[in-house]
Amino acid sequence: MAAREDLKMRLTRLRGQTARLGRTGLSGPAVLRTAEVGIHLMLAAVLAGAEVFGGFAPFGVAMVGASGTGLCGGAALLGVHLEGPCLSSEYKGAMPEHLLMHTADAELFAKYQKASGGHVRYTTLAPEIPGVPGLIPRLNAMGIVCAMGHSGAGYDQCAACVDAGVRSVTHLGNAMRLFHQHDPAIFGVALERDVYVEAICDGRHLHPGTVRLYLKAKGYDRVVAVTDSIMAAGLPDGSYKLGVNDVIVENGDAKLPNGVRAGSTLTMAQALRNLMAFTGEGAETVSRLMTANPARLMGWAGKGELDVGKDADLVLLDGDYQVARTVVGGRTVYTR
Repeated sequence: MAAREDLKMRLTRLRGQTARLGRTGLSGPAVLRTAEVGIHLMLAAVLAGAEVFGGFAPFGVAMVGASGTGLCGGAALLGVHLEGPCLSSEYKGAMPEHLLMHTADAELFAKYQKASGGHVRYTTLAPEIPGVPGLIPRLNAMGIVCAMGHSGAGYDQCAACVDAGVRSVTHLGNAMRLFHQHDPAIFGVALERDVYVEAICDGRHLHPGTVRLYLKAKGYDRVVAVTDSIMAAGLPDGSYKLGVNDVIVENGDAKLPNGVRAGSTLTMAQALRNLMAFTGEGAETVSRLMTANPARLMGWAGKGELDVGKDADLVLLDGDYQVARTVVGGRTVYTR
């Protein structure tokens, strides 16, 4: 495939450029905006809970059903990330307490999966929630990749969940118990064991030195760059929604009224530029965190690489690493 010399072809993937929508909905303009900022494929993160389920079935069926060619002419939604409901109350972050589940329920997850038409692809679990270790193999059997996060669990609990089939850690370093020399906890297991770790590379959630630490410990093949973005990504400061919560964005920083950080406004294109600045590496190296790595994590054999027989999903960047064109399934969905 030929391209002008000033265009560099890069694939990008994101855990939901308009992630954690809850009941706010995913509008056509929002999806189109994802293509403008370098997103061609995404998982939309949803906080599962009793109040969400009533609107979950149409969300899953209608939105994912359109994923073959890109939603509303924009990025393709490949599935749903259930960020919960089995999360720690202490480390819930911006998650509403009343939507959390304090005992794992495999039947409820099966209900979610059925309602979505089988499109739940990824879920975040806190290892200390009773029943979670036993739940993991059952979710894997449903085709759901399991991650751990939003957790205060100790080292042994987290290691047991990796042994049970956890493959990733959700936004490592944020909304979780941190490393201690007497109990390395989830942070220590994430760096020690052969799992993927997510990193929010906006310069707010993680210091650049922390990102470099992850890459030193895990290598460039086990870190996945995510945005954790909410509906405000790419939009001006102001008032927005994160599920049932009100969010205030000031200077690009999204927070609840009580000051708790509530996702980000990071775009994947900016994350690429940030990673280049944080590491001093070129796009050829850091783009793996947005392409091949998430594709391997999710088991998407046809994605994550530019090669004969692979899906024609790609992003073309100009010499300043700004998005020039986004292609989904061989069809251009955005041109600057």
